[in-house]
Amino acid sequence: MDGDHSIEKTAETQKIILQEVYKSLLENEVLLEGTLLKPSFTLPGVSYKYKNNINAKTIAEKTLEVFQSTIPRKVPGILFLSGGLSESDATLYLNEINKIYHKNSNISNISNISNKSNKSWNLSFSYGRALQNSCLKTWNGKKENIKKAQKELLSRARDNSLASLGKLKETSDRPEIY
Repeated sequence: MDGDHSIEKTAETQKIILQEVYKSLLENEVLLEGTLLKPSFTLPGVSYKYKNNINAKTIAEKTLEVFQSTIPRKVPGILFLSGGLSESDATLYLNEINKIYHKNSNISNISNISNKSNKSWNLSFSYGRALQNSCLKTWNGKKENIKKAQKELLSRARDNSLASLGKLKETSDRPEIY
């Protein structure tokens, strides 16, 4: 995350790393069907001067482009880490990725993603901070805040569950994320 690099540089670096990881796994005869990948999203560095010009759709497309060119279809699941992102950004990016991934008509619009029938990964989340940060703040170690904190956790879990399907929409009890 640190640095002033572009999203393209992140994608290039991720591709190199993931190619080496999967090359090594295959050389060591690891059963890929029994593995899960826990990557970060493909993002520019936090100090990148044009990061305000990059939207969630671009992040989703770049992330899927990296995965399409590096991660074997035998891998059953990709569980995103929040990597210091805010709760809303992590949820937004996950939702955008799944909106594209689950809409066959949009998959072919991403460079390097052409075989619509080649979907197989479950794209979900493995967040720590982006799932529980607001819950911990709400609780604040006070017994009287437990119910409110539990409600917040349930809401965060629901939002991310919907995002893992690309189906997060505005609701009356939560602010719109996108």
